[in-house]
Amino acid sequence: MHAIQMEEVTYATRTLATPRRVRFDRSHDAQHAAPLREMPEWQREALQEFEESLQPLEVRLRRDLASRIMMLTGHRITPDTIYADPMNQVAVTTVDGIVFKLIRQNLVILRSCVQCGCCQFMSMPITNRAELGYVLSEWEPRCASCQAEDPDYWIYTN
Repeated sequence: MHAIQMEEVTYATRTLATPRRVRFDRSHDAQHAAPLREMPEWQREALQEFEESLQPLEVRLRRDLASRIMMLTGHRITPDTIYADPMNQVAVTTVDGIVFKLIRQNLVILRSCVQCGCCQFMSMPITNRAELGYVLSEWEPRCASCQAEDPDYWIYTN
């Protein structure tokens, strides 16, 4: 068994650091693997999720963005093609010319102004395919200097 020392920190007005010991069974001995197989499914899943939570934030950001894009578009993204910034909790990648950005658990799309193309805008957070469809079809971001034209059917009456 290996013991890993970690610090747990809460980000409130006061910072609290609590040492915690984590033990992993790294032996591949059949003798030690048997109790793990006999464990109920929910316990195995909880242990697996705990071990995954210990991965670096950069790895988790890449994996989260890739899985969300897979769920929404069906495209498999390799984690190597995703830029991740763990300090700002941001991950970015492009799929078929569309820029997807994960910002602190919110998935958004970045698009340029539809008239001048000079500025980039973030969409609303996307959680399902219907919201993705709206952002791809109806959402037309414009910068302050580019105004939407009145529709042809608009008539001014006194």
